[in-house]
Amino acid sequence: MEKLITLLELIGAWILFGAPLFQSVTELYEELEKREKLVTVINQNHTDQAIKKVSFWWWLFPPIKIALEKKKLRQIKKMTNHQLSEETKEALHRLSLKANGWAGVSLGGWLVAVSTTWEFVQSDHDALRKWFFLVFLGSYISIFLIFKTFRHKK
Repeated sequence: MEKLITLLELIGAWILFGAPLFQSVTELYEELEKREKLVTVINQNHTDQAIKKVSFWWWLFPPIKIALEKKKLRQIKKMTNHQLSEETKEALHRLSLKANGWAGVSLGGWLVAVSTTWEFVQSDHDALRKWFFLVFLGSYISIFLIFKTFRHKK
């Protein structure tokens, strides 16, 4: 029974990582979508300012993908801020804050999942190898589900 309870904790911890990660990505793409509409108009008039898309394959390395998307978003903000009303800027800023907040919750969930994974395997033979495998598996299952959901996006 104790192993079952530990398994349930393990599953719950990985859900506490995956769900906020999904929400963070949803908020990030919502802001990007709104800003990219403005960039499309700008690019039609000024092709020298075109912003490159970030490959979705960077999701294989999530911190790099998020950093590249944020860099792209900063470039877009520089191009579009002067064309936005204060209300629109504020609304987009709130979206950005939500995405950052969910990313923080997701990081916290990942740390809990990593520690819970250790508790699950610590008494097993070859615990360290099992721990690395389960952390890798849990992380990339969450990322794959996001990849599957958002693959049609930029």
